[in-house]
Amino acid sequence: LFRSNGMWTRTDEYDTSCPSGGTSHVKFDAQYPLPQPAQDPITALSGHGSKQESGSACVSGDFDQTFTRTGD
Repeated sequence: LFRSNGMWTRTDEYDTSCPSGGTSHVKFDAQYPLPQPAQDPITALSGHGSKQESGSACVSGDFDQTFTRTGD
């Protein structure tokens, strides 16, 4: 995750095994706006993105994701 313009962004790209068989090329693109008002520490960070997969029976699609702080 990288912080930019008041949000964290996720951009991952890699090859991996697909649970339904074969190998898949995966590309993630997601944005996680920072909580307003600001929190220190941030207790939860939620966002929306898309996952594109090619080369296997795995499926591309949109997703919502929340990172939750569990401790120090």
